[in-house]
Amino acid sequence: MEWGRVACRFSRNRFRTLPFFSLCLCGESFSEQLKLDAGRPVTTLHYAPFLTCEVVGDERIRKVRAMLVRRDVLDDFPYFDSMPKLENPWHEDRIKTPPPRFGAAEDGSGQLLDAGNVRVTPRAIPIPPAHMLRPLLALGFVMALLPAARADDAALAKLFDRYLKEEFRRHPAFASSQGNRDYDDQLDDLSAVARAKDRKATEAWKATLEKFDVASLTASGKLDHQIWLHSLKSRLELQDLGVDAFEFDPREFGTYISDSVFGQLTQSTLPKERNIANAAKRIGAIPKVVAAAMDKDDKKLFSRSPKILTEIAIKRNLGAIAFYEKEIFALTGETPATSPLTSPCQSAVIALKEYQSFLEKDLLPRSNGEWRL
Repeated sequence: MEWGRVACRFSRNRFRTLPFFSLCLCGESFSEQLKLDAGRPVTTLHYAPFLTCEVVGDERIRKVRAMLVRRDVLDDFPYFDSMPKLENPWHEDRIKTPPPRFGAAEDGSGQLLDAGNVRVTPRAIPIPPAHMLRPLLALGFVMALLPAARADDAALAKLFDRYLKEEFRRHPAFASSQGNRDYDDQLDDLSAVARAKDRKATEAWKATLEKFDVASLTASGKLDHQIWLHSLKSRLELQDLGVDAFEFDPREFGTYISDSVFGQLTQSTLPKERNIANAAKRIGAIPKVVAAAMDKDDKKLFSRSPKILTEIAIKRNLGAIAFYEKEIFALTGETPATSPLTSPCQSAVIALKEYQSFLEKDLLPRSNGEWRL
């Protein structure tokens, strides 16, 4: 691991991030125990945790990521003369986006990285290597794997584990993004009925957490409980305020249409044959996603879409069409004449071209929403 993603990706409409406090806690307090549990010698390296705000493509799409970068790789940042070794070529965006401006931190503890709209001071911390952290990051909370000081902390961890498994089952694309490969051959149900069920599930989990005996938790357990409950409340409150991506942002469907397949093919460590088979089945579900995006009976869907976001969605969908027509075969090294990807890709392209017409002729003319919150 050099320049690449370690922590979880931020999402606009779902709590899917690993709290930095948990990551630091793992690195500073439990690294030795993790080494013992692994049963093998491990070299402790120094990493710098910080956020990036990368800008991708001509559309200037912004993505915020929590990153861990080895400190020795940062010695020559911002790399005026040569680029460091990258895990993948597209990681170059993550390096070029932050402006090459540095300033001294107020407390003198280090340098201040200017990453667009996000600024944090990196601090070197000893943590286990990336291959040991991945199981923790996939769960989202370190509390789910660390031994609890009290039985009630263990009960909260068990409850969160149940919640996460339910989230993975209902949201296969989310599961894949977190490293869970159990649902790689499926895609989310994005219909109005399914989204209504999602809200009821969130309300039910919020009620469960509100009834939990917080007084019996340790300080660490109380903090975990507070973060989890706050994430559920925020999701519901944003929906109540109308800040729901499915109401105002047609780009949201693009995450499922293309990102879920691209990420699966480029990040999964399963054998290639298995990844291809899973991708073929997931691509086969794209027409259902498109049907949900064009559901005229769903009155809330895109009801407040701003023109600029619809225009970006139109460009992104053109990219998705090109991806399934040709680029996916170059990416995977598959031959269209014999690949199991061919048939589902052809069906996906037909659906996406229909969706393109919907975006351009139906949604764009009525996209009069305000993109500012």
